[in-house]
Amino acid sequence: MRSIKITGGFAASSQHKRTWQDNGHERAHIIDPRINNTAKSGAHGVFVNAATATIADALATILLIQPKLHEQLAQRYNVQILI
Repeated sequence: MRSIKITGGFAASSQHKRTWQDNGHERAHIIDPRINNTAKSGAHGVFVNAATATIADALATILLIQPKLHEQLAQRYNVQILI
């Protein structure tokens, strides 16, 4: 199991809360703009440690939608990511 040393801001994002049923389909609050529907990346949760909480929150949401960007974003923003 990996761990993150927390400095600066920390954020987590998941689809486990803020869900509801819509015509028999489970919906969640994070929308993938590519499909205009609930994000379904397969990531259960994303945790980001960044210079600020604002950056961490934005990156956590992006990575919940598209987790394959984790290496690129970690390097570009000098952040720690746990998916």
